[in-house]
Amino acid sequence: MSIGIVHENPFAPGYSFHRAGAETLYSEKELDNLNKIINLMCHERWNEQLRRVETLWNVDSLWIIGTRTANYAIEASSLNDVRASRNDAGIQAIVAWKRGGGKDRRIFFPSVDQRWGLEDVSAEELCQAVELVELHLKTELRWSPGHVGTEIMKQFNSGKERANWMEPATFGNMPMKGNMPRDVEMKHGPNYDQLDTSQPIYLHIYDKSFEYGGACTSARLGQGSPEYYERKSGVPFNELYPGLWRLPNGSWKWTPRVAYFIKKGIISTNDLGAAWIWTTDLKGNPRYHQALRAWAKCFWDIDRKLIEYPLARKLLKKIRTQALGWLAHQSEYNQSSAFYRPDWWAMIVEEGACKMEYKMDQLWDKWQIDTVWCNVDEIGILSNEQNHRAHYDRKTNTYIPHPILEREGQLGGFSHRYSILADDTVLNSLASTDSKWSATHDLLLTRWEQTGVFING
Repeated sequence: MSIGIVHENPFAPGYSFHRAGAETLYSEKELDNLNKIINLMCHERWNEQLRRVETLWNVDSLWIIGTRTANYAIEASSLNDVRASRNDAGIQAIVAWKRGGGKDRRIFFPSVDQRWGLEDVSAEELCQAVELVELHLKTELRWSPGHVGTEIMKQFNSGKERANWMEPATFGNMPMKGNMPRDVEMKHGPNYDQLDTSQPIYLHIYDKSFEYGGACTSARLGQGSPEYYERKSGVPFNELYPGLWRLPNGSWKWTPRVAYFIKKGIISTNDLGAAWIWTTDLKGNPRYHQALRAWAKCFWDIDRKLIEYPLARKLLKKIRTQALGWLAHQSEYNQSSAFYRPDWWAMIVEEGACKMEYKMDQLWDKWQIDTVWCNVDEIGILSNEQNHRAHYDRKTNTYIPHPILEREGQLGGFSHRYSILADDTVLNSLASTDSKWSATHDLLLTRWEQTGVFING
């Protein structure tokens, strides 16, 4: 079902929804949901909101229709313009309005569009979440999360100085296929030099907040199309230049990974071959920018303001994650609003992955804390301490606040997700080379659900 504001097909406020044949086209649950929404929007409690909608969008009535009668509605209505959001199963939702009339308005209902992930949400919760998110984002939620997030990207880069930052790009023979980065998924066995096996061992899982959003705030992203350089051209490696560099083994890696390898001493700048990169223009101005820094910071700030509203935060997460995913997928439809930048997506993912690896290196180099598990934005650490906030520092023989939580609550900081008792089954699964990473992942989640102890303790 979808809800739209239009100028046709009005119904009397306070009445149940009826249409010829509706009883056979809708399930009992769908009819109940329709009537709940109508009554909610017409209830005295919502009169002020309804009047605001009528005033702000210059509308005459609410228009409600189920997706299974969408084709009939389009044919039968006298509306001048209709847009439909489709997938393989047919029309998911529609927005309709009278051309030249007032603005159209779209509120999403759970069963319409699964991309929003709102299948089990009540009408009242939905209205509150949509109202909060639209208020803070200063935009309407419409079509899909990816559409909303992409439009906000464009808004943040629409000023005179930033207008060129989102130039369309062509990639020629840039070898992106087969060289796109992956999230960090890693496990290994316990370092028993750091553990007392006569005492219980616990596995503490810590989650990095806003991993990709944090990467957006620091990643340099190319403007327009890349340039190709042979090694003999003498272009030196610069970690500010986004793009792909060829390594001695013939593979291609994105700039954040190359910088990581150089800092770890795995390769040197002299080892690099050709490159597809963004450098500077003829005037020496950079052709790379932190184009999504303000965009990501906006989502983080709003998320913090809505910390007590989980559904609104869920909507925000859908918008930002799907907008980033859209960068890597070329749309077959609506090319005018699409923004295809797989290079941006790759730089953000690689930036996030390398930051996770830098953090694991820091934990070991500074505090001899061994990370035995990594799942994208999660880090797993074994300890004899049941308290996930405490770490026994062997250098000073004292307890200190756990270093991984030093930036807790900040963008890109870590917080505790859950802890489990690491028995032999868990330890062996971490150590086993025969056990797949996914099997260990399933085991940890099962233990978490079964024990229910120390969760967010």
